[in-house]
Amino acid sequence: MTDPFAESNAALRHHAAEVARKTQRYQEMREGLAEMSVTETSPDGRVTLTVDAGGVLTDLRLDDEDTRAPGHEISATVLITLRRAQSRLPERAAEIIGALESDPDTVDHALSGYRARFPEMPAEFPVPLRAENGSRDARPRR
Repeated sequence: MTDPFAESNAALRHHAAEVARKTQRYQEMREGLAEMSVTETSPDGRVTLTVDAGGVLTDLRLDDEDTRAPGHEISATVLITLRRAQSRLPERAAEIIGALESDPDTVDHALSGYRARFPEMPAEFPVPLRAENGSRDARPRR
């Protein structure tokens, strides 16, 4: 006598195995994103910093030359470099998610929060420039 539920049972086992594979991939994505960080250095090399997956500053290194720079110049360089690092988080998250998920809609959905929270930096974002006398001018350009 044949099992009238054999085909249904096989389909259920297949479905359960697929759910288990997806669950494993999502767990790996979650772990990868939680461990993610981005390190950025200012164009002049005076500031290097690292942000975690949430965009929180976790490391900050200032070149010794900065000990003589005015505070407003240092803070402007730190903030601009921080923004640049945060704006790279969606790209880094895409690498992690894309390695584990091939469905473009799923990847796009997973990245939407990062893209909204950490938008791309405009190309003309102000960067502190050296004034003619060699000092740094950190005022935003208009």
